Amino acid sequence: MFTPILTSFYESVRGETRPAGAGSDHLEIVQISWDKDEASFQEAADAAPWLSLPFQDRDRQRKLSRKFGVHGIPRLVLLDGETGRVITRDGFDRLQEDNSGSAFPWRRKPLADVIKGSLLRPVEGSETPDQVDASSVLENNKIVGFYFSAQWCIPCRYFDPELVRAYTDLKKKGQSFQVI
Repeated sequence: MFTPILTSFYESVRGETRPAGAGSDHLEIVQISWDKDEASFQEAADAAPWLSLPFQDRDRQRKLSRKFGVHGIPRLVLLDGETGRVITRDGFDRLQEDNSGSAFPWRRKPLADVIKGSLLRPVEGSETPDQVDASSVLENNKIVGFYFSAQWCIPCRYFDPELVRAYTDLKKKGQSFQVI
């Protein structure tokens, strides 16, 4: 069960010693219940050390679930409290992998760290592609698209020519755009 792991983690993080003025509020959890009845909701809310969205507020529950792409539970979405930006939608998985929280708040690695290495660029008239440093692609383009596909994928075969056409048109117009 995930809730006891989350409770233990929450209490340990909230109990950590903080520098003067920092308080212990650098983590707060708001439970968004998917319970079907109020009695079940109340039982869970009473046992939890964190905040809960009121059971009757189903409209906000639906809106938040939609906003953060929650299609199943348990799900732990971490947000930057100042900006509202998503730190991770996979807090459940991150906490399962790192239940001591040593890497908390499990921020995503910068794109440059994830993509580092070489990429292949086709060379017109050659069967051998050029190798390009991935970091140069990020430096020279404001928009980078990752296209996940496979030769065996029928929809991909139909989409590929459309993507090539759009890519070529954008490049001709001087758009800073790259597909990987």
